[in-house]
Order: sequence, then structure tokens, then C-alpha cells
Amino acid sequence: MAEAKNGVEAIHMFQEYRPDVTTMDITMPEMDGLAALRSILKISPEARIIVVSAMWQCMPLQSATEIGAKALVLKPFEEETLIREISACVNL
Repeated sequence: MAEAKNGVEAIHMFQEYRPDVTTMDITMPEMDGLAALRSILKISPEARIIVVSAMWQCMPLQSATEIGAKALVLKPFEEETLIREISACVNL
């Protein structure tokens, strides 16, 4: 498991680790999560990314899935919710 501090680092870490599933917030310094999501999907169109955010009021709910996120999880969330979404992504 790895954790990036910002969107730019998330892209580099994705390239290095090639995780089965990536969780990503929308609000990050240097590059927001939607821009990082687009960049990662250009690198690996089959990437399984779950967007986890409390910022739904600032963006249309479907924006992340329209870009290519496999799931959306609203903060605060229960652990079971995130586990269910990760399991669903792994089993795609």
C-alpha cells in the first residue's frame, strides 16, 4: 500500500506500483483528483480508481464516473462501504 500527498505524486506512484485498485480524493494540492484521474487513465485505461470525497456539492456527482472512475464513495463513509466498493472493483 502507498499513499500520495498530491495528484502529481499519485500519478508517479501509480506508474511505479500499478495497484489493483486506487482510491483518490478530489481535493489535493498541485493537481486535483479529477486531473490525476484523467492522467492515470491515459497511462492505463483499465485502471480501477475509486473516488472518495466530501466535495460532491462542488462537482456534478457523475463527473468522476464520466471521466472513468469505477466507483464514488462519499465522505464520511463506513468502512464496510469502502470495502464493498474495493471488492467490486477487484472483481470487475
